[in-house]
Amino acid sequence: MASKYPDRKAQTSVEYLIILGVILVIALIAIGLSLFFGQTQGDAVMQETRTYWSMQAFPIKVIDMQGYTYPSAAAGTTGEIALVLENDDTKPLNVTGLALDGETFSLHARDTHSVTGDQPGTDLGVVSNLLPANPGIKLSPGDQYTIYLRPPAACKYISGNPPTSFSRNLTITYRSRYFTGIAFKGAKPVAGKCSPSS
Repeated sequence: MASKYPDRKAQTSVEYLIILGVILVIALIAIGLSLFFGQTQGDAVMQETRTYWSMQAFPIKVIDMQGYTYPSAAAGTTGEIALVLENDDTKPLNVTGLALDGETFSLHARDTHSVTGDQPGTDLGVVSNLLPANPGIKLSPGDQYTIYLRPPAACKYISGNPPTSFSRNLTITYRSRYFTGIAFKGAKPVAGKCSPSS
């Protein structure tokens, strides 16, 4: 007498393989999502920082920020942080001071970053807090001004290894027509990736 269910074993095997396949796909998706979100957490923090400085900071915004590294041949040279300042106020302002976590750094103004590590452009001097240039950086309403900062360890090659990012707390001191010595410390640091200079 023939069995009523001749393919019962085959059906059980197929069901087992399907369930095993579904479990494997779910596990791979979970691993992939955890890796994706783990890698982009730093990017999310940088985007949050950029959003703060370009949208919420007032009256002087930093509408763009970028770090630059120099070739490994220039490993002893510090990197460079470019900041684009913008006056978001309705009255002229003069930036009279910049502070980055209490570091002393050189400050330059020019049209583009230094490709080779030299420092062309207008040298605004060495800054610890107050700008050496008098009367500072003048910004009319809506004006933008690009500055290049060279803090000691920002975007610098360390033991031949290229840096990946920078983060510094920025305080901007400015004066208006009516007030002087107004210090604005950002609620978030200026931060970004360090790109190879080219």
